[in-house]
Amino acid sequence: MSTSPQRQRIVVGVDGSSPSVAALHWAAGEARRHGARLEAVIAWRPSAAAIGGPGGRPPASARTLQEHRADAEAVLDLALREISRGAIEIERRAMRGSPHRVLLEAAEGADMLVIGGRSGKLAGKMPWSTGQQVVSDASCPVVVVPAAAARLAEHHDAEELGESSGRAGAGVAGGGVLPG
Repeated sequence: MSTSPQRQRIVVGVDGSSPSVAALHWAAGEARRHGARLEAVIAWRPSAAAIGGPGGRPPASARTLQEHRADAEAVLDLALREISRGAIEIERRAMRGSPHRVLLEAAEGADMLVIGGRSGKLAGKMPWSTGQQVVSDASCPVVVVPAAAARLAEHHDAEELGESSGRAGAGVAGGGVLPG
């Protein structure tokens, strides 16, 4: 029976928002520092709205599942272009379902789940926000990268953000950080 340690796995939720991109930068820095694998995950699901999309696109209800998935993958690709990959292995996953369910499923067995925090008057006050649900229900430690880190990302490169913002203000819920 082999007792060699498995490579650590960090899952990060991406939705294209500034806070999620900041979370991606932070998670990439952690993966680099700890030699962990990084999984960038985006949730997608068809919209129930039947209004037309921008640029004369068909109504959301008429769009195919493949089109919805392709849209999510495009958002993920764009976010991943913004980070320095360096020596880290990144797996991309576009998963169908609610963000809460997708993040919990993707993080099953992970060493850490990283999400972006929101700011504004309603941040953290909405009883069913995805972030609150994830922090409450995750089976691994959850790191919430503050929205302020997204503003820092606009002024620093990915390496600098990964080194500084995680230490300065990321909150950990449900456990500790990766050893190392």
